[in-house]
Amino acid sequence: KRDFEYINTVQEGSEDTHSQVRQMHLVAPLDKHFPLLYAILKEHIADDVDYKVLVFCTTAMVTRLVADLLGELNLNVREIHSRKPQSYRTRVSDEFRKSKGLILVTSDVSARGVDY
Repeated sequence: KRDFEYINTVQEGSEDTHSQVRQMHLVAPLDKHFPLLYAILKEHIADDVDYKVLVFCTTAMVTRLVADLLGELNLNVREIHSRKPQSYRTRVSDEFRKSKGLILVTSDVSARGVDY
């Protein structure tokens, strides 16, 4: 959209993200996304037994695929996306909030105002 307006909702001088939340990103070709994600997760899990990881995906279908693949690789993973019933999403969200040693693969359905 060409006539967009940028609105900054973060006050000047304040942090963009919580200082205790470690965030990372990586730019890679599409065919490398899953192998790199798996390698990063394995490294993170090895460094911290009480890990809690959020993986954001672009669509519900991609979310389900990534969660299924990680589950097949014996990682402790849950998924939340718009194709799951609200009762399921609430249960998984509560489980993730209370748990350690868990990976939550999600679409943008978890990106807005969620406190884990």
